[in-house]
Amino acid sequence: MKKTIIIILAVLLVLGIYLKKDNINILGEKIDEFNMVNSYDRLENSKFGIFKDEIVHWTGDKVEISKIGGEEILSLGMNIDEPLIKYGENYIYFANPEEGQIYFVNEKAELVERIETGKKLFSIKEIGDYLVYHNREDSEESIGIVNKKGEKVMRYEFPNENILDYDIDQSGDILVLSKLELEDGSIKSCVEKYESGSKLDNLYFQDEIIINIQLIDKSDVILVSDSNIYRVKGQEILWKKEFDLIKDIKFESNKIYILYSNYLEILDLNGNSEEKMDFNQDYSNIQIKKMGVRGLDIILNSSERFTLIKSNGDIVTKKQIVEQVDFYEDYYFVLDNKKYGKYDIVRRVLETEKEEEK
Repeated sequence: MKKTIIIILAVLLVLGIYLKKDNINILGEKIDEFNMVNSYDRLENSKFGIFKDEIVHWTGDKVEISKIGGEEILSLGMNIDEPLIKYGENYIYFANPEEGQIYFVNEKAELVERIETGKKLFSIKEIGDYLVYHNREDSEESIGIVNKKGEKVMRYEFPNENILDYDIDQSGDILVLSKLELEDGSIKSCVEKYESGSKLDNLYFQDEIIINIQLIDKSDVILVSDSNIYRVKGQEILWKKEFDLIKDIKFESNKIYILYSNYLEILDLNGNSEEKMDFNQDYSNIQIKKMGVRGLDIILNSSERFTLIKSNGDIVTKKQIVEQVDFYEDYYFVLDNKKYGKYDIVRRVLETEKEEEK
């Protein structure tokens, strides 16, 4: 009996080697690939986003909201030519940059709050339970903080300044911002810290432009320029790491995800590299998708492809024109120049090695 089993295994091994030589996948190896579930014609000047379990369309003068996979469409008219749109945890925020208004809209396409900032809006961010907005008009700049009820918490004025980026802590008391300063033909960034309206300290970076700020806690911050990442505590630089051409950066679960050149690298908060991936293709954006107990998935995209790096290390790529990528659970929504498509991931048998190379 044992001899028979040994002979059968030997025959299968020889047969497998022979078929492998002819590029035939006898074992039926499976691969993941994106599969389009639905596609929808793109309306002129339209944008879309995912908010909770709804898909949100902006069509030029109104917002339309519908459940993902549902048919009922809720609509709210808004007379804004080119709005700033942010999809937060609490609301969808539509800002009128020219008029300085910000509208809080819920998942039922209802206008919940509206605030007047009084000046042109340059950017808005939802940070924790607060909305932070950046006014920029002529030589006047300011940072305003409102709570989720639209009530003003704090406003900081910066006349004749050039604000680059900003962040607040979870309490809304601490503000850290970076400013660009030009003096005698040189460039430097000034990073300033404020608490409840009062300035605490500042730190200068010569010949660098600090374009991204991430507060870890009240006295601990990550600062990013186009080529360096710093961790600063108080006035002390704990560490600095240099990168060649930083394209995008994300912070999630005490990790730093950096896209630079053709690499994706993951650092811990001590600046140690936990993983580094090399790509033949050029990517410009990172998104992080929380997967509960499964960990985190990473989505990269350029203008001509999007790639999913699954938490188990598997990589799935789709080549197509890409203007925008978003996701909800196991679905991926991709906007190109003609339509937006809804994708999921399917597994199929890879029949030949030659097919895998395609």
